[in-house]
Amino acid sequence: WEEYLQARLHSPDTSQQQEDMVVDVAMLDGLSFPLSFIWAMRKLLQTNPETKDEVYSGNRVLTLLAIGCSERAEEHVLRQTNYWGEISGFMPSFQIRLWLIGPEMSASGHLSCKQQGPRMCVTCFRGTLTTALEHIRPAASDKVVVIGYNTGMASGDEALKRSWRSDIAALLSKELLTIFTCASDHTDLKSERELMSSLGAHYLLYPRKNKFGAVTTLHPPGQRETGWYSANAFIYAVRGTTRASATPAARAPHATASGSSTGTSDAQPSSGGKLQAGAGTGCVNPLPDRQAEDSSGSSPEPATAGGFAAGEVPGALGEAEQHSVYESAAAGALEDLYAPD
Repeated sequence: WEEYLQARLHSPDTSQQQEDMVVDVAMLDGLSFPLSFIWAMRKLLQTNPETKDEVYSGNRVLTLLAIGCSERAEEHVLRQTNYWGEISGFMPSFQIRLWLIGPEMSASGHLSCKQQGPRMCVTCFRGTLTTALEHIRPAASDKVVVIGYNTGMASGDEALKRSWRSDIAALLSKELLTIFTCASDHTDLKSERELMSSLGAHYLLYPRKNKFGAVTTLHPPGQRETGWYSANAFIYAVRGTTRASATPAARAPHATASGSSTGTSDAQPSSGGKLQAGAGTGCVNPLPDRQAEDSSGSSPEPATAGGFAAGEVPGALGEAEQHSVYESAAAGALEDLYAPD
């Protein structure tokens, strides 16, 4: 967290620098959602060369499907902050379409879209993934990635488990890159590993502690020493099954999801034990704005390293002569990992 915050909130005016940086805990809890995705993608691109090459080839449009979302968590972060826009900042050469999908999303926000900078739009969808994909229909050339935050998919009631099991099986059969975070290791992660094992899931990123997990830790009544939950505490990624791993195992995300039948049952909630984002203080602290879209509607010219203000990022990385201000941060720009021939 420290490296990221120093890079992200750095001011070019040295007279404004403070020896100690004070950050609201709720800010870190809210930022945990976008930064967990960024950190997982960074790890995946570092360890899967085929995925890295294909993600950056062809059309640079990313359709990111966040499943099992709720009004009090992912949607709360969208309504109260600009934090989801961090994804756009770390993938500056992509157009990003983020969908927050789940039966627990608000009815009033259904199909509403909020811009998070000139290259990213976040749309809310109240319903299942199956229903959502009837509206989304990503282009065949789009990159499609799925992420589920603190779903509790394998530790809820039996009906919820069955619903999620069929969803995950469908995602695996379509070989969509899918990232999951868990709020604990003693129940959620343990149960999810058992579920993934029973489905023969092929891990692209084995379960591990998430460097950008939320800071707030909750304890169930009477279990302070034995039970705890913290949003996005652990993270992993799967794609396809071990039976299919003999084929190119790390094929890049693709857009065959448009015909998918996956999604939690309409009769069942899509998340079990969903944790509220920014518990306590509302996670309302805004980050500095990034480069603004000009009056013509186009993105600004790329800035060079050391020549842009706090909060700005290069508009098109991957060029040999360009560098990101986030280069030294733990969640550095994804484009830093790829240099075209």
